[in-house]
Amino acid sequence: MIRTPQTETMARPDLEGLQLERLKKTVSYVYERVPFYKNALKKNGVAPEDIKTLKDLVRLPFPALQPLFALVVSGWRESGLRRKLGAIGSGSPLVSLTYQ
Repeated sequence: MIRTPQTETMARPDLEGLQLERLKKTVSYVYERVPFYKNALKKNGVAPEDIKTLKDLVRLPFPALQPLFALVVSGWRESGLRRKLGAIGSGSPLVSLTYQ
């Protein structure tokens, strides 16, 4: 079943253009609004305007879970992170962190 025919059937160059657009938007968003990611990007010498192609994805820092959990334990409320509880289709608990 195709849920979004426009994107799921687009030509490869168009899809890569869309992916690059969304990557740039996401990196800019977290850089401007999430101190944790802004610091991680700066530490790796990456700014939003440095993202020019999809190959730049390898330059982005993907934090290990340990620093995220340490942030949660050490004062996630003060950091702006909020914990959301929910469940996935199987009924298993799901915990996600959002920045507000």
